[in-house]
Amino acid sequence: MSESTYNSVYKDPLHLTSGDQSLLQLVPQVFSGKSFLRWSRTVKIALIAKNKLAIADSLSYVTSSKHMWDELEERFNQSNAPYLYQLRKDVIQIVQNDSSVAEYYSRLKFVWEDVRALDPLPECNCGAVSKCSCSLLKKIVDRDNKNNLIDFLMGLHPKFEALRGQILAMDPFPSVNQAFAKVHQAE
Repeated sequence: MSESTYNSVYKDPLHLTSGDQSLLQLVPQVFSGKSFLRWSRTVKIALIAKNKLAIADSLSYVTSSKHMWDELEERFNQSNAPYLYQLRKDVIQIVQNDSSVAEYYSRLKFVWEDVRALDPLPECNCGAVSKCSCSLLKKIVDRDNKNNLIDFLMGLHPKFEALRGQILAMDPFPSVNQAFAKVHQAE
């Protein structure tokens, strides 16, 4: 089989692999009526990972499935504000304690991703951002990074107090990934 045939076979959403069994769960948990956004994102990611989202989108009964999906979303995803509040509260309460820096950082990143999904960066609909000469979008992203960096530093174990001070004194602020690398190296 040529490489191009090999690639096209495995990219075809109708191709079945050993992982495409009806006995395997698509997602680790059944929807419980809470955290619809997180659950729906998990389902979509699982479908994309298995290259099956195209099948789900192209099936003849997609209209009724979409209708059901929309109804579930309308029913269980009324307002993001309480969930966003809880996520921001969770971020503030996540601390390293006795866990490794990598475990602590992973917990934070998981919650940050949920926050970004609920409260994404605003999108420009008028085209001004693409013509912007003051780098507004970069400034917004940098502000988000700075907030995440501060979240990360606030929850670090007290033994990293000196390193925390060094990172906060850096100009410009490092990215949160760079700060993680420094703390992880010092661990």
